[in-house]
Amino acid sequence: MKDYCVKRGISYHLTVPRTPQLNGVSERMVRTLTEKSRAMVIGAGLEKVFWGEAVLTATFLINISPTKALKSNKTPYEMWHGEQIADILTKPLPAVKFQELRAKMGLE
Repeated sequence: MKDYCVKRGISYHLTVPRTPQLNGVSERMVRTLTEKSRAMVIGAGLEKVFWGEAVLTATFLINISPTKALKSNKTPYEMWHGEQIADILTKPLPAVKFQELRAKMGLE
């Protein structure tokens, strides 16, 4: 894991087991993703089963959003992939309702 992180410029730090207070940045991101995904699922009127899609969407939106943490005026996506992302559709989650899609695919 350490080699993977070092090769990609990721800061890697070990902490004492079962001490979330030492992982403040990570714990805060987990909370942010939880809050954003809950808001999407509730706001879209989706069933709880779609929490995974909402978390992926929240992660994607965070990664394409500017952040003060990067002094290069680039998004996390640009820093990781080395290119800008073009023509991103940032429509709200209900733009394509997952229930309708599942019904069309015969999954309900």
